Amino acid sequence: MNFPDKFRLFSWTKKTTLAILLLLTVILAYGQRRTLIFQNLEDGLSNKFVRCIFKDSKGFMWFGTYNGLNMFDGTTFTNYEHNPDDSTSICHNVINAIAEDSDHNIWIATGEGLNLYDRDKNNFIKINDLTSNGQNYSSNYFTAICIDSTETLWLGTLSQGLLSYNRKTRAFNAYSFADTNGESPDYITCLTRDRDNRLWAGTRQGIYLFNITDRSREQILCKMTSNIRLDDKHISCMTLDNTYSLWIGVTGGQLFKLSGKQGSYEIETFPLYNQAEKDHDNILALNCDAANNLYIGKENGGLAILNIKTGHITQYNHEEGNPFSLASNSIWSIYFDSNDKIWLGTYNKGVCLVDKYFRKFDNYRRNSLKKNSLAADDVKAFSVDEHGNIWIGTDGGGISIFSEKENKFIRTLNTSGVPKLSSNAVTSLLHDSQGRMWIGYWAGGIDLLNRSGTIIRNLPVRSNGAGDNNILCIYEDKDRTIWAGTAASGLFFYDKKLKAFQQISDSEGIGVSSSSYVTDILEDNDGTIWVGTLYGLFALKRNGIGHYTTRPYFRNNDSGSISSNQITTIFEDDSHNIWFGTFDNGLNLLDKKNNKFTVFRKKDGLASNTINGILEDEKGNLWVSTNKGITKFNPENRNHITYSKEDGLVTNEFYPGSCYSTSGDIFYFGGDDGFSAFCPDSMSVNPVKPVMYITKLMINNKPVKIGGIDSPLTKHIIETRHITLNHRQTSVTIGYVGVGYTRTSRNKYFYRLEGFDDTWKNAGNRTTVTYTNLSPGNYRLMVKGANNDGIWCDKPAELMITVKPSFWKSWWALVSYLILSLLAVAFIVRLRIERIKIRNSLA
Repeated sequence: MNFPDKFRLFSWTKKTTLAILLLLTVILAYGQRRTLIFQNLEDGLSNKFVRCIFKDSKGFMWFGTYNGLNMFDGTTFTNYEHNPDDSTSICHNVINAIAEDSDHNIWIATGEGLNLYDRDKNNFIKINDLTSNGQNYSSNYFTAICIDSTETLWLGTLSQGLLSYNRKTRAFNAYSFADTNGESPDYITCLTRDRDNRLWAGTRQGIYLFNITDRSREQILCKMTSNIRLDDKHISCMTLDNTYSLWIGVTGGQLFKLSGKQGSYEIETFPLYNQAEKDHDNILALNCDAANNLYIGKENGGLAILNIKTGHITQYNHEEGNPFSLASNSIWSIYFDSNDKIWLGTYNKGVCLVDKYFRKFDNYRRNSLKKNSLAADDVKAFSVDEHGNIWIGTDGGGISIFSEKENKFIRTLNTSGVPKLSSNAVTSLLHDSQGRMWIGYWAGGIDLLNRSGTIIRNLPVRSNGAGDNNILCIYEDKDRTIWAGTAASGLFFYDKKLKAFQQISDSEGIGVSSSSYVTDILEDNDGTIWVGTLYGLFALKRNGIGHYTTRPYFRNNDSGSISSNQITTIFEDDSHNIWFGTFDNGLNLLDKKNNKFTVFRKKDGLASNTINGILEDEKGNLWVSTNKGITKFNPENRNHITYSKEDGLVTNEFYPGSCYSTSGDIFYFGGDDGFSAFCPDSMSVNPVKPVMYITKLMINNKPVKIGGIDSPLTKHIIETRHITLNHRQTSVTIGYVGVGYTRTSRNKYFYRLEGFDDTWKNAGNRTTVTYTNLSPGNYRLMVKGANNDGIWCDKPAELMITVKPSFWKSWWALVSYLILSLLAVAFIVRLRIERIKIRNSLA
């Protein structure tokens, strides 16, 4: 068997300063190009029109909608709606504002009054004493709430101006902004308190500044250079930035910035639209983040983010076919919580959540509604050209070319384009050392493209003229020889003189049969060429130009043999260890010195025993793709983390050999529903510890009501530390949750009932535990939890449980039994004595 003459060796593993700088540059670019991911939360809300958002001191989220109030713990929504037959229900379903005071009382402003949430009773108290000068305001339409440093509530109303309510003294006052001409700006739309304990009140007729200390008020009448005044503007929203400048949104789509000191204010206008645009969307919501970016919610114009320092605006709108785009273009509320999450209330799609810890992977799928997207969802191969573009081979769509720098698809190659591919069923790709691209097909042979992207020729890869051109892999060794592995046609090499692929038959001593399924080929650091097939593994060693000796590896009963004959992938790490993935029996590490294999399987932490791809990060971790997700695996200490679709992967089912690592250490894994891309060194880890609560109690499979007949609850279970059960309450189900908002389906829980369980029990992601037939006694239930990245809570939730015996087993019953028994014995003894006396008397 003769092969082409040797060419000079070239190295892929040499690491220079330039490469390191390139790595850092690409990682930074990768982080910077990522856009916001929006999660849509609407299932479980009482209404999809979300007018206000608030996070309380316990960590629960509250959403005020057009038809009810909702509490959210990250897993379950609790709905509160007005019930005319229940005086303890919320007084109205239109929820306009939510606030919490320093004593952790939650106040809710509605379309027909003010409510105080009773945490103990899990119901509401309507504030009925809002009266001033004989006028009752308790059923007013409240639009806004603000709490000052003295614990006074300030309430904006629809037509009655500003109200103050001291929650401790229950004193109440009303303040009108109406002038002497009878013009009434007392429709207050929004309230904001600044660091000087002043209130800025936005109205339908401009802005008023209210001094809380002396109760004075003034209208802001600043003129701008364009002679536009604020006093004729309908103010829709306001917020303060980090420099305490006031940003003002108005109906009509105008945005203003108010700065300066009392009596000397300056106003700037910030255009959000091109001059050619005639219709401007109303600005409905404003908020500023810690980095001084202004978030702007518009009525039909989506979300705009203004970088206050640079003036640059980033726009986000709903995209058809993109499940992680903005769900709605009408944004009515914007809220930043203490863990840097962004909550957006929309008009018709519920809540959109932006969570920086949500996304670990960038996913790409085919989108028929988008002009440039992935050509097909079955991604079989990757390669990178000399321009740094990623070539993605798909089964059914040809090739998509992806610009990593621009984060977009720039071109598609298929059978109807230019150049015209031989097939759309692409199975393998190779960009060789001369800048050419080799494209392998199922039932289509191999196309060879030159540097300019023109197809030079189609090369059939046939088994003695009878093969069907099914290509599984293409590889270039250090001698620049091109190898091809096929399905049922064996192993081939490219003969440069004949300009054709030649089969290597059994008679030439390679050992790979002409009917083999050759799945992968790799040349290691020692010059050994490894050929993986579905019928064994073969090591080819050069013993001269064009001549090789072969060593086969097959599974046998020896403890050090390879675990399977079905080889799917071959990989050499930076320490020159050789790894072999198998179809059915795990991952194999070869000990070159002893020619023995160490096997890692599912029991060692891998997601599956079906291994489809292997890559290595800078820290020596292997990233192993399987048919059940991707496992990050440390071979030294065997630490492992498995990622699945629940963690954000595009799929759990990845294809053999469909993986690639770029020079910037960005990993690509392809599967049956697109591909995932990520940089392992910059992958986000959620540091937010869950806060544990007992949230539900069921007895004998029925929910327990507070204060009900035989109910052990006198207040809400969240506020309860101890319950007492009677002898009929034999089955107890207790619900719990680790409050958090990042991929909560991946939370993990352990529980233990002291006095019953000897050890902690693993609940997985289950959020209830049931105990039946507990013996009378005292117990302590403890539940601890970890977030989606394994960060554990600071302390478990606890509930003391006392089970009382039945009355015939109680202590007083037992004492009664003892007394009765003693009396019976005494009676019998006395009776016996009396009978003896009578007998003696008769005698």
